[in-house]
Amino acid sequence: MKHSQILASLLAAAATVTTVLVSANADLARLTDGPPVVTIHSKGSGAITITPGDFGGVRVPGNPPGVQISRFNVSRQAVGRIVLPRQMGRNRSSAGPRFFTLPGRNFNLPGVRDGAHGIALENSGGDMNVEVPNHVEALLINAGASPVTLDRVGGPFVIVSDSGDVTLRNVTGHGLVRTISGNVDVRGFSGNVHIETAFGRVTMQSSAGLDHAEVVDLRGDVDWTFNGVGAGAYRIFSGQGLVKVTLRPGIGATVDAQSDGGTVTNYFDPSAADIRFLRPHALSLAVGGGGAQITVHSKNGSVVVAPAP
Repeated sequence: MKHSQILASLLAAAATVTTVLVSANADLARLTDGPPVVTIHSKGSGAITITPGDFGGVRVPGNPPGVQISRFNVSRQAVGRIVLPRQMGRNRSSAGPRFFTLPGRNFNLPGVRDGAHGIALENSGGDMNVEVPNHVEALLINAGASPVTLDRVGGPFVIVSDSGDVTLRNVTGHGLVRTISGNVDVRGFSGNVHIETAFGRVTMQSSAGLDHAEVVDLRGDVDWTFNGVGAGAYRIFSGQGLVKVTLRPGIGATVDAQSDGGTVTNYFDPSAADIRFLRPHALSLAVGGGGAQITVHSKNGSVVVAPAP
């Protein structure tokens, strides 16, 4: 089943549309009673940018062509637990078809209420900017080929993408991102996040606000810089891309890395880290006296662990 079919069926189950608005006014807008549940479905490839606004609801400035906004009744039973099934497929490339399998995933969205506070957006046109309250009850995005930027928004979210890139900037919440070939770039995240991609590149810049995170990347590279650590744990599962983990001075963490078919390289000086175990395919070390657990497991890729420049 395609990503678009997966999340589209979820959104259909979650919502019964009550009103649709295609306005000729300057903005498309809906007020909500409290934090909204927002669903976004992109049928094109235009960029989707989501930021906080002061409207008290959901607004699409400028009334871009091809955008529809509607209100729906939220079902807590349907929205509160998202199930992404195991997905198998192939992606075309210059080197020929590349096959992949993404595992099934259950994802809970806590605190979802029954009620008429759902806002649905459909975009069959170009770029779309969406303003939402600082905190949403839930945000469900079926991006398709559209790149998505989520900036300074709080609340639980699920973003499913085929080829569109996903960018998270200073987001607070509990989130799941799944792409096939789209890249994922995360900076300044606070809370918990799970990221999985078949072929995309994952770039992370994290601080102490990130409590827990997991990255699953089947064929792309992972570049994760720790500017601080929270409680942890932090886990990376890689297929055959390069994994690079760098840590800023002063961080207390324990790093365990292994690659079944690739190499593991350490660039920490013994004076800056307690190197407990070091072999061509495995490494265990503690920096700053140890602390939050960072785990890397690669099947056939290389792993590099180093101090941040």
